[in-house]
Amino acid sequence: GMLLSLARKQVLDAVNNPVAKKLFGNEVAVAVYPPDKDLALLAQDIKALNPRVIEELLSGLVLVTRVNADVQFAEFVSRFSSKLGPNVSQEQVEYKGETIRTVAVSNIGIKFGIARFDDLLVIGIGEKAARASVDIYKGDKPSLAEYPQFAQARSRFLKPSGMTGYFDLDYLIQIFKNQGEQLISLGEKAAGDVQLQAQWEKVMAKMAGLKSFAFSSQLTPIARMDARLAFDPGGLDAGYEPLYTCPPAENTTIQFTPQQVLGYYWGN
Repeated sequence: GMLLSLARKQVLDAVNNPVAKKLFGNEVAVAVYPPDKDLALLAQDIKALNPRVIEELLSGLVLVTRVNADVQFAEFVSRFSSKLGPNVSQEQVEYKGETIRTVAVSNIGIKFGIARFDDLLVIGIGEKAARASVDIYKGDKPSLAEYPQFAQARSRFLKPSGMTGYFDLDYLIQIFKNQGEQLISLGEKAAGDVQLQAQWEKVMAKMAGLKSFAFSSQLTPIARMDARLAFDPGGLDAGYEPLYTCPPAENTTIQFTPQQVLGYYWGN
């Protein structure tokens, strides 16, 4: 009881904090990208919790938030730094005419990179995310909006949407396949364990053919959620066939279902 009440108070205080409301708007986006290097090259450093490698692994995590127009970039960085403790230093670098501010936390050896574009802030671990956002802003690299598979999923989002999500399953599965032995080697069993390798290949085979998963939701006036799974029937495991080949049918059981039901589900 007491612990739950304390946790609830901390969450509410954080959400209702005037500074938090000023610095962070209502719009937040999170994107995750794979590490640039092969896990086999990083395995020993990962096991040793090397801060440089931890930063490299987490550099694929990107946060984008829309801030109030009156929030100054320097003010945001200062507030952000104050939340990270006393062992913090700030620097500023220029990249393609844009300013990237960095916040380094010396006691854990990790640096954050922050870039601002009008009222949008891009925050990442290391400078990778900030530099990539500058590349897109300058038109040197394409944005996610131009990726055909995402664009197709986006066109089917509920309008307007309060929340949306997209997962590139095809890309994710390919990464898992390429990094399979490296991921296994980070566990308790050896990478050459035949049985574990066979299990891994079986899991990968079950996932083959999946392309993407996307969802969107509305909270008003009526809560709605739409989810779509894209797949290639020719690449799917045969065991999934009944799930997508079942022909539509009329629900005749409804004629025999009494009223005042607490819940009702029908499947074909």
